[in-house]
Amino acid sequence: MFGSRNRCYGSILVLVLCVAGAVAQPPAAPAAPAEPLTVEEAVAFALRNNPAVTVAAQDVRIAEAGVASARAEGRPTVTVASTSTYNPAPASITLPGSGGDPDRTINLSDSFSTGIQVTGSQPVWPSSRWRAPVEAARAQVGAQETTLSRTRQQIAYQVRQAYYQLLSAHQLQDVADDAVRVAEGQLTLARNTFEAGTAPRLDVVQATAALESARVDQLRAQNATDLAAAALAVQLGLPAGTDLRLAPQATLPPAPEAVDPLVQAALAQRTELAELNFRRAQLRATMELITLQSRPIANVQVNYGDTLIGSGGLSGSESLTLALSVAMAVYNGGKTKADLDAARLQLEQLDTRARQVELGITLEVRQAALNLRNALAQLTAAQRQLEAATQALEIAQVRYDFGEGIFLEVEQARLRQTQARTALAQARFQANLAEAQLAYALGAPVPPPATPPAPAPAPAPAAGQ
Repeated sequence: MFGSRNRCYGSILVLVLCVAGAVAQPPAAPAAPAEPLTVEEAVAFALRNNPAVTVAAQDVRIAEAGVASARAEGRPTVTVASTSTYNPAPASITLPGSGGDPDRTINLSDSFSTGIQVTGSQPVWPSSRWRAPVEAARAQVGAQETTLSRTRQQIAYQVRQAYYQLLSAHQLQDVADDAVRVAEGQLTLARNTFEAGTAPRLDVVQATAALESARVDQLRAQNATDLAAAALAVQLGLPAGTDLRLAPQATLPPAPEAVDPLVQAALAQRTELAELNFRRAQLRATMELITLQSRPIANVQVNYGDTLIGSGGLSGSESLTLALSVAMAVYNGGKTKADLDAARLQLEQLDTRARQVELGITLEVRQAALNLRNALAQLTAAQRQLEAATQALEIAQVRYDFGEGIFLEVEQARLRQTQARTALAQARFQANLAEAQLAYALGAPVPPPATPPAPAPAPAPAAGQ
């Protein structure tokens, strides 16, 4: 019998180790998204694969399991206990023999005895004893759901920020690459005109310095692009070295209209206020449980026991009892009152926090709206600045070609054009970022992640295969 038990336990242990090994395996990394990647596709991909969203969703499921646990508090509980006892010196009596008969020993007990006891318990009053924990657990689920919603909004904002940062880095790198190519051409032109005797050696020196400066800017732009690409990949839930190709931006954000409607929309959409409401519900359920400390609590308990003495047994006993227990705390040192006072103060504190959150939301929305308006105005000015710098460069180049200008004028005009292109790329990034900040301040709901398409079915084998 013991050998079969050991084999059974060994099989169970092997099974548990196999299951644990399977669970311990790290999850497979998500496949890289399709390219070129738009900003909305990047957001949708991150909402499916970013670990922060996954953790928040797991917290919701954990809270839902807490609801099931709280409901179980009001259901019957059944406990089965079995005991086996070995007595190396069982009690016995010896009767002396008569008429020459030998003495006779009678065992009053046996070396082995086995007993089983089944206990059932059911709370019957008050109902709030099991209702309040369920309400608190449901409120916890609601709070975790608001946290999940806010986490999704945060990830959407961070992905947009990283996406626009990488897009701007690519644009600045293009400016730096163009500056190097132009500087190389200008150096070649300066050398040719110097060798022809139509330009001083100073033009060659200035062109060489301009080329080296452009190459330094190119290296900085490449480093900024690599860092921005790594940041976006991590936000998408991908390794930092993943190569990403972005789609060109089609449109720019519109300017916001009136701010007051935006503030009202934010107050209705932001999840922080909803989370505070769930916290209030939790506190009320906690207060209801605290009041039970000073009220009677009734339980019904059923006990069944059966005891056998020995394998052949001299005797056995069987019992069945039904009990109703009522317990009430008469005095607990004022703990109930103190706990209730603390809970009421926490409720008042939640009201204060709600007011604080409302004031913060109104400020965030107004700041985000003003920042977007300012960013769009700067973008318009940067576009005009680039147009003027381009015209100035064309005029300086024509003057130099006809011998009416000097090489330094051309280089200064080209530097101003490069600066204008850089300012335009930065202004476009600030406008996109300001739009993302406004959407985040409004608490705009993020659509649920789309389910990945199912793989296409494998083709049916040809006849005869």
